[in-house]
Amino acid sequence: MSTLAKGDWVVDTEDDFTPLFGRVKEVWADGSIDVFVYAPHGEKIGRRSPAYGGPTSFEPCLTASRFALIEEPVFPLKVSKFAPAYAHLLKRK
Repeated sequence: MSTLAKGDWVVDTEDDFTPLFGRVKEVWADGSIDVFVYAPHGEKIGRRSPAYGGPTSFEPCLTASRFALIEEPVFPLKVSKFAPAYAHLLKRK
């Protein structure tokens, strides 16, 4: 069972440069989570993976163990097109 809760800010720990991050929408009994995904400038961007008829306003059924709690980001994250990495700007709890 996940230790994450609805409303937590989380980041995907398997991407060290431009990770998926956002707020937990839902935590499921099977250990998966749904996440409202955000862009570095602070806009809620919805889903990054192909929807194929599924939800488009959030990323569904993600493996919770891949995610770490972070502090609420202070937007906009300072990135540029020449240095787009922002993982180091997301502070873990």
